[in-house]
Amino acid sequence: MRNNMVFENQNLEILAHNFIKAKKDKAGFIYFERFTNEQFETLAKNPLYQMMGKSTAGILLSFKTNGNEISFQCKKETIFKNVIPILRYGGAKIIEAAKTSMRLEKKHGGRLKMNDAFDIYINGERVASPNPRSGNISVSFRNNTKSDVLVKIYFPLYTKVGIMNLTSNGSIETMSQQNEKIYCLGDSITQGFGSGNPSLCYVARIAEMLNLDALNQGVGGIQYDPAILNGLEKLSDPKFITIAYGTNDWAYNSEIESIQKNISNFYKKISSLFPKTPIFVITPFWRSDMELVMKSGKFMDVVQLIENESNKYSNFTLIDGLKISPHEKTFYSDGKSHPNTEGFAYIAERLAPILRSAFKN
Repeated sequence: MRNNMVFENQNLEILAHNFIKAKKDKAGFIYFERFTNEQFETLAKNPLYQMMGKSTAGILLSFKTNGNEISFQCKKETIFKNVIPILRYGGAKIIEAAKTSMRLEKKHGGRLKMNDAFDIYINGERVASPNPRSGNISVSFRNNTKSDVLVKIYFPLYTKVGIMNLTSNGSIETMSQQNEKIYCLGDSITQGFGSGNPSLCYVARIAEMLNLDALNQGVGGIQYDPAILNGLEKLSDPKFITIAYGTNDWAYNSEIESIQKNISNFYKKISSLFPKTPIFVITPFWRSDMELVMKSGKFMDVVQLIENESNKYSNFTLIDGLKISPHEKTFYSDGKSHPNTEGFAYIAERLAPILRSAFKN
């Protein structure tokens, strides 16, 4: 009988990817965070952003084992800690926004799926997607020959979770090779809303395709805001950065002058923080209501602002989001703007080659 191996909690950081810092609570659970303290201060001004910022989107554990079962203890933060502050922040607006969203979903023939999970992969194949919940999470898989297999555990997209006592009925070995890092900044689409699984959003997909580590800094609902860059100067320069905002600016910011100012200040700041880093600016993806005229103007007005401002910087490359996203509602979870599993695959399959070709010698 093989003895179980428990990986020491203080060493879990060695197995983790795509995080900025790790914190341990009094019970010993490890929480991986994807934003700097300064960024959290900015996100805390909006309870929805704060809740999304606490989620573990993009966090990944990677290791080898010769066992056929792994388990870990999980602690999930209850959503009720976030609901009251959000309602206090703007209950009437949120209720009206929810009603509007439901009307649009009905009109466009879809409904945004917010199912959350851990994705467990063995040698590149997804073998389980258990729901995040407090308690023990255990997964068994085929490994009759007791060979070394590569395990990847993708963390939930929308939930704040901590883990401890990672256990295998075989060995647990760290990976010797370290991937180069990229930073992916954006809104709910970057975070992975509607993808169905954390491993299937476009950020996780391009990271796998390009063999890179991708820090996912997507935040549901967010717009261009230079303050969200606070604290990034403490991080090392990545291989490249992707920026994908704009759709919420068009939909929710009523003043085109304000949008232009926010975009301009954002680009100026990130260029000063990473003057030698290649930065790819992705214009907003297709959405089924893009023909509407909002208070801020037309959808293409915002796209043009992004193009004009990004052209001012030599280390920026513009990627046309309309060319790499599908133009059919069936590719969108809500039938409107959030890609589903197939929609994210479509985007990643077109985005990854563009990014790869930019670094060919």
